[in-house]
Amino acid sequence: MSAKDALQRYRARRDFHKTPEPAGRAARRAHADGCYVVQRHHASHLHYDFRLELDGVLKSWAVPKGPSLDPAVKRLAGQVEDHPLGYASFEGEIPAGQYGAGQVRIWDRGTWQPLDDAHAGLQRGRLRFRLLGGRLAGDWILVRTSGKDTQWLLRKTADAFALPGHDAEHAPAALAAPSRKRRRATAAPPATLAPQLATLVDAPPETPGWRYEIKYDGYRMLCRIHDGKAQLLSRNGLAWEHRTPALAALAEGLARALPAGGWLDGELVVFDAHGHSSFGALQAMLSAEGPADSDASRLHYVLFDIPWWDGRDLRSLPLSQRRAVLESLAPALPPHVQLSTELPGDGPTVWAAACALHLEGVIGKQQDAAYSGRRTTAWIKIKCRPRAEFVIGGWTEPKGQRIHLGALLLGVWARSSGKPATLRYVGRVGSGFSRAQLSALHQRLVRERRARSPFAPPPRLAGEQVHWTRPVLVAEVTYTGWTTDRLLRQAAFAGLRPDKAANEIEEEATMSASQLAQPAKRPRQSGRSSASSADTAAWHGVRITHAERVVFPDAGFTKGELARYYAGVAGWMLPWLHGRPLSLMRCPQGTQRTCFFQKHWALAQTLPEGLMRVDVPGEDAPYIAVQSEAGIVALVQHGVIELHQWGATLPRLDRPDQITFDLDPDPALSWRVIADAARLVRGTLEEFELQSFLRSTGGKGLHVVVPLRRGRSWEEVKTFARGLAQHLSGLMPERFTASMSKSRRHGRIFIDYLRNSAGNTAIVPYAVRARAGAPVAMPLAWDALDGKTDLRGAHFHIGNAMRHLEEHAALWDTFNAARTTLAVRHVRLMADA
Repeated sequence: MSAKDALQRYRARRDFHKTPEPAGRAARRAHADGCYVVQRHHASHLHYDFRLELDGVLKSWAVPKGPSLDPAVKRLAGQVEDHPLGYASFEGEIPAGQYGAGQVRIWDRGTWQPLDDAHAGLQRGRLRFRLLGGRLAGDWILVRTSGKDTQWLLRKTADAFALPGHDAEHAPAALAAPSRKRRRATAAPPATLAPQLATLVDAPPETPGWRYEIKYDGYRMLCRIHDGKAQLLSRNGLAWEHRTPALAALAEGLARALPAGGWLDGELVVFDAHGHSSFGALQAMLSAEGPADSDASRLHYVLFDIPWWDGRDLRSLPLSQRRAVLESLAPALPPHVQLSTELPGDGPTVWAAACALHLEGVIGKQQDAAYSGRRTTAWIKIKCRPRAEFVIGGWTEPKGQRIHLGALLLGVWARSSGKPATLRYVGRVGSGFSRAQLSALHQRLVRERRARSPFAPPPRLAGEQVHWTRPVLVAEVTYTGWTTDRLLRQAAFAGLRPDKAANEIEEEATMSASQLAQPAKRPRQSGRSSASSADTAAWHGVRITHAERVVFPDAGFTKGELARYYAGVAGWMLPWLHGRPLSLMRCPQGTQRTCFFQKHWALAQTLPEGLMRVDVPGEDAPYIAVQSEAGIVALVQHGVIELHQWGATLPRLDRPDQITFDLDPDPALSWRVIADAARLVRGTLEEFELQSFLRSTGGKGLHVVVPLRRGRSWEEVKTFARGLAQHLSGLMPERFTASMSKSRRHGRIFIDYLRNSAGNTAIVPYAVRARAGAPVAMPLAWDALDGKTDLRGAHFHIGNAMRHLEEHAALWDTFNAARTTLAVRHVRLMADA
């Protein structure tokens, strides 16, 4: 039965000229995790309406005594007519004389997952499912009783979310106040989490499906609560809870009030006498130069999202359902922690009202969008006046009565393909400073003084006495517009932004409201109709379905973002893929679900465009190889994340053309130890007249790769690699081991030479790893080991790898020219070793 037909009984019972209930319409969406709602309905008698989204409607039951978390309690549940999806957000008073007259209030809401086939379960009268909501959680069962088809029993099953003696009329919010048993059962939240960022647009869209909130003038702050402690983390991952007593008290209060633990997302603000958030007052309160008697009670933490809670990753849920979970915590929140307020009305009306009240602007969020740890158009920001962050590159001497400094010289980073980033001068700001700010700024700038201009090209400032500084400080500035030379007009200083990294500050592009896509649709269940156009994308002619599916839950990256990354680097990857058999790591449902290696492509399977079969002697089924950029993107469509290549190419798969040494360290070893080890391997190879190249793996180690002219056999190459590994482990047994044994690796680096055999593989340069943070295996310059930055793990990921690649595009350009024949004498020498 269609959703339209299913609602006929619902509509026939109601007069929508008199009742505020939604009339409903046929809904086509079918979420992988449907919504559920429980409404407390005080009609002729008090009861609870229990509703599950299925097939575009809400399947509904009236539960007289309400759901119970006690597995020993069975609640009568009478099935009633299907309700429209819009009823999931309905609260209000149904007038007397109308069907169901009385008060309706939302008691609980969230998402549900069928544990078996939902349609078959409803038909046979036994439906098993899982709930994630504010009050209800865990596994449940609905069983039809004998007799009338509409009579069911609702019961909680015994699991970590069960609560003996639970009663709906006296029930705390399940996620806000979990039992001890339940807290022990929940998983720890991820150690890091990337925040969702908003795209700047020139005006709010006129399309439906958006939620609007005030754009607060403060610091974006994530909060991680675990094991009785709370961390306050800026958007670039810096811990703030120990910076001031006020922040420490805030963190302690959150940890005490919300023991379940997880990740919260919000904004640190200070409100002025008019109730507006004041960036200057916030800076004064949190800075060392601020007044000692500043009233810390004015510090507020405004929460607007909950990406992870009580052992559950909520990022793939639509905003409306995450908000329901966040609202369930409201009664438990400590003082000065509050939820953001939804602004009623359409986008243009809300924006006009916010600007009339002299607010900074508004934030718009698509109600149906997942939480993605990137900047997307699912969240937008619309400002009432131009305001942005800029990098400070210098200052001028003061004139007249001004002391300390005259004006700050500002810039943004400009990046172009194949060239290093440059700091472009965009003008100056000489107003908006207090005397205390002038003094504090001057002290900091002097500490970072440098002799030469950081701007390229240097600005022409005739007649000015100028001082240059390292471009490490970020200033927030208001302005009225830009000149024809792209310089700021009437700029005023608003404050420093210690929560933002200077190397990330670029001129922010403004998108037109007309360019915004319709609200994103979430993936459909298998067996449903094909995904909507909002759920698809295409690169290099390859159509990517379910582009909004979150593939890396910890970082929020989607399938579409993974495809976009691979499409962007495809030109660089192709030389390393052409003619090489591949082994693939596939994660069809994302890295949080089952992943598996695939070596062969079955003959019966259709081969996507851009791929070719490779027959390998001795193998029962063919491998595949990539022929074009489209082939790389096609692999993403088939759930591939990692690409691993052979060390040989067609037509001579029996003759390797590279050697790979995988430096696999004990996780406890420092980056400095790993870097020194890689240099040592390089130096040893140079003694054999072999040039080597360096690559991060996206894991805990490094690869040292030697380009070869084809000539030696696999056995000869492996003999040399094994001998070199054993040679180094013999010279420095306290640092290296050539043994695979885990017990031998404690405090050492395993020099893995086993990749140098026929059929064994190594990660392809620029390939993504199916690991936390969506890391990328990145070619490196040898002098990259000289710095203090740890380049392992997710230092390079699909969100920043393209930028690094564009700046260092020529790193491995000499790889082919460096190919050398592996000398027979060196093979024999290592065999003896």
